[in-house]
Amino acid sequence: MYAARALEAGNAVRGAGAAKVGSRIRFPDFVGIGAQKAGTSWLHWNLSGHPELWLPPVKELHYFDQLYVDTPGHQRAADERRRQKAEHARARLVEAGTAEDGSAEARAAALIATGVISDEWYGSIFGLAPPTSTCGEITGSYALLPQEGLDHLVRLNPDVKILFLLRDPIDRAIAHVQMLYKRGDPHAQREFEPLETLEVDPRVLARSRYSETLRRYRTRVGDDAIWIGDFDQLADDPAGLLRSVCVFLGVEFDDRLFPGMHAKIHEGTPRQLDPAAYDRLKAALEPEYDELVAILPDAARRWRARHFD
Repeated sequence: MYAARALEAGNAVRGAGAAKVGSRIRFPDFVGIGAQKAGTSWLHWNLSGHPELWLPPVKELHYFDQLYVDTPGHQRAADERRRQKAEHARARLVEAGTAEDGSAEARAAALIATGVISDEWYGSIFGLAPPTSTCGEITGSYALLPQEGLDHLVRLNPDVKILFLLRDPIDRAIAHVQMLYKRGDPHAQREFEPLETLEVDPRVLARSRYSETLRRYRTRVGDDAIWIGDFDQLADDPAGLLRSVCVFLGVEFDDRLFPGMHAKIHEGTPRQLDPAAYDRLKAALEPEYDELVAILPDAARRWRARHFD
């Protein structure tokens, strides 16, 4: 199924007037794989302003997950989200007066909005980056990639580096459900109302099982190619977190390069999760805290204490 879907993505552009794929092909030096609702938007916008780094004007290109994550409706939804974000990026560039000047960001937004996904399309986006820059993207759904998707990612760049920003698994899951509720997802609507029974959405649980994601990625890229961050540091020490990322990526760190490090992006509106849903989340995710002690010991113990001590 995955191979067939990848072959279907062979065309580079869609329809008359679609943005042309560039002649220069380059694949990302780093890829952020999540976790969703763990500060990836904050990380994207801060790294985007670094002069040695280049990220597309659209967070979440949804390339590999659109090919390989086989949950109902995921491919269609990912494609639509990417196109909506690209059009929004183009609108911002128009407001800033840079949409028609041939900038890499403007060309990338056009390509992202109109292209039919393929390796050539994906590589053309990063081919717009300055040759001396370190380029990458962040798509939280890549945490769910199966082995075929990981093989594809690493085949494009065997030296790719992975960024994985982690949040308390239960807190992340609750924030995920809040996001679904805001979008009008019927499953989330039920989870925030009194219930006699509740089936926790498997997507929510899968995205909070970081140890499973790390096992898959470590076997493919190795420990040294994976940076792991603690979401709590965004509030406690954002400069320290960004310094750690810069060291990992091999670029300069200076506080002045990140004027927005203290800004909050996509901050959710807290809602009271149904007690039955919370109890089910605790039961389903408690083993994850034990797994995480070997990965982020201080954070894992701190996170566990919030829910189980």
